[in-house]
Amino acid sequence: MHQPGPFEQWRYYETARGQKTVFKELAALPPAAQAALSSAMERLQQGKAFDRDCGTIGEGHVDGEVRATSDGCEYRLLYGRVARYDQVLLGLVVIDRKKKRKTPRNAIKTANDRYKDWIRQGKG
Repeated sequence: MHQPGPFEQWRYYETARGQKTVFKELAALPPAAQAALSSAMERLQQGKAFDRDCGTIGEGHVDGEVRATSDGCEYRLLYGRVARYDQVLLGLVVIDRKKKRKTPRNAIKTANDRYKDWIRQGKG
């Protein structure tokens, strides 16, 4: 799996109307889950992620997922790398309280749709 370098930064998907969809999904998580996911994202961004922090998806535009556990629940953020800006990791969708090991197909589809929309908006 690609381990992002220390100069990469996170951006979050927004709709063409400026709705901060992923930011809202993150904000809806319990505070402890937000903190755990943010820490894992920071480690990934700095190239210091633990094996448990990330996984490879590799379907369409979804490169991987950031993982965090809080209060016995699993949380994930699916992301893609923005090709035009090699140093941008684009947060695409948050999975709240994932119970199965396999990432839900509908979440991957949503992430790919959001990535394509981001490109159509001229942001990537």
